[in-house]
Amino acid sequence: MGIDIQNIRKKEEFEAFIETIEQGARAHWVDIARAIGVNKDTITAWKRHPRSIRAISKGIQHALSEMERCGRNDWRMWLIKLKILGVDIDSKSTETSSQSGILPHITIDTMSR
Repeated sequence: MGIDIQNIRKKEEFEAFIETIEQGARAHWVDIARAIGVNKDTITAWKRHPRSIRAISKGIQHALSEMERCGRNDWRMWLIKLKILGVDIDSKSTETSSQSGILPHITIDTMSR
């Protein structure tokens, strides 16, 4: 089962961890551990806490929103987002217009949700 917040000894560091994750941190877990001053094994245990699970989900949503905002007009961003969401993107491509725009064949084989 999850870890109870009462059993967390480094409460300030845990709160910093939650805040970092909610903001869609792009760092590796080891780097986050170094940044907040805890062992990587502590982060591994904290990731199972219900608040951490919610924060990770919120962070992913935040990262996807930022990805859409920044790459709104970039077709590559949409392909990456589809890949993240589990849409299979065939590696073959075709020329679609006189401007030689390249769009891959997209097939929905499996969805992650």
